[in-house]
Amino acid sequence: MGFNKKYVMDTEQDEYMKKFERQNYLRGTVDNGYIFELKEEHIKLIQHMYFQFDESAYDGAPCVNFKRPFGNSDLLGDIMDILDFTPSHAEDICFCEEDDCENFHEDDELELSESEIKYLMDIYQGTHIALKIITQLKTFETGKYICNYHNQWEETNAMKRVRKIDSVLEDEDKSKLKDSE
Repeated sequence: MGFNKKYVMDTEQDEYMKKFERQNYLRGTVDNGYIFELKEEHIKLIQHMYFQFDESAYDGAPCVNFKRPFGNSDLLGDIMDILDFTPSHAEDICFCEEDDCENFHEDDELELSESEIKYLMDIYQGTHIALKIITQLKTFETGKYICNYHNQWEETNAMKRVRKIDSVLEDEDKSKLKDSE
């Protein structure tokens, strides 16, 4: 069996494209049709961010403190505190002096698994898109939003349908209430 150069090239290109897409995502530049799920976790993190005005270039701009986005230098610790996140294996570990203690104490040091770190960092790194959605659409409603041309965000069709159904049901409830009076 021979060497499949096309497969290697495609694989390398796929890896390059994934890296390129990730860089664009972190810069806030995503393709038309990109769907982002605004979660309660994004909103909680944004509520705790340290905003400031940076005058280091030109006329300056509002920004988040990039060294201490939540006020402390322990980024993952801050994210865990804000989201009230406890590592999955916390129940199994106790570092107190009592022999029969099976409790987790807040001052216990825990190692996060790779998947937990990835989850927390994905939520954190999604806050810039979450902030765009919140400010562009003037909403804190969680759900899926889609990016259209020129990096503008809107509700997905599914969210619009749910909103429409809710509106119809609400109108029906109002009419029943009027009929009963």
